[in-house]
Amino acid sequence: MKQSLVIAAIVFCLAGMSFTQASQQTRKWGLTWGRYDTERQGYSEIPLQVLNVPGGKLGPNEKFRIFVSKIKNQTEKTVIGAKFNWILFRTPDLNTVVQTAQTDLTNLNIGGNKEADVEIDIVNLEDIPFLQERNLKGVFHLEVVAVEVRYADGSVWVGKNIPGPSRRRPAKVD
Repeated sequence: MKQSLVIAAIVFCLAGMSFTQASQQTRKWGLTWGRYDTERQGYSEIPLQVLNVPGGKLGPNEKFRIFVSKIKNQTEKTVIGAKFNWILFRTPDLNTVVQTAQTDLTNLNIGGNKEADVEIDIVNLEDIPFLQERNLKGVFHLEVVAVEVRYADGSVWVGKNIPGPSRRRPAKVD
């Protein structure tokens, strides 16, 4: 009986050690994120500007969430809805898309030429397939941009050529 308990304790400890080692493996990649690059060609033509893109985890069991917290309507019309894209690049090349996806339509009510505090979920990092690859290395950058804007008058703006070429080179990250 004593021998069974000792064997069970050893197996339990070994299982715990292997779980701990697996959960403590170091990543070999990094990520920055933010709004669509203001130096991209066509930026000024986007009628709904993303101004702030925070992110983080609320707790150890939560996913790492990226969301939009402030936007600005650059037109005279009232915005009633929008779709957003997240675009993932491998730095330093901010002109080659690694992966992108679009959000569902978000209902809004933003008057002409107004800023608004919002909370629009864009993506959870754990839900980006490319970032789940094993042996992933490098530094990546994620940008968020409005790609479709719906107005109270029934008209719709749809972005073209997004992402436009960037004239900016990111700072070197070691």
